[in-house]
Amino acid sequence: PTAQVVSLEIDPYLKEWLRSCLSDAGCAELTQRHEVMLGPALESLPKLTGEFDMVFVDANKAEYKAYVEGILARGLLAAG
Repeated sequence: PTAQVVSLEIDPYLKEWLRSCLSDAGCAELTQRHEVMLGPALESLPKLTGEFDMVFVDANKAEYKAYVEGILARGLLAAG
């Protein structure tokens, strides 16, 4: 598999929790293909580069419009 996953996470605890869950499940190699960027999503979005085949937003509901606008303005969502 070559899929790469980038998560924007505000809670440092959840970054470590995910890594330990993957490790405990015998899937530690997946952590090499999963980058977790810590910080508020609206601050992390401008740091992303490239195009993504899929974007899943599950964050501060009051900022959803700003997330989508940022994703589209930066061309982060691949066509098709």
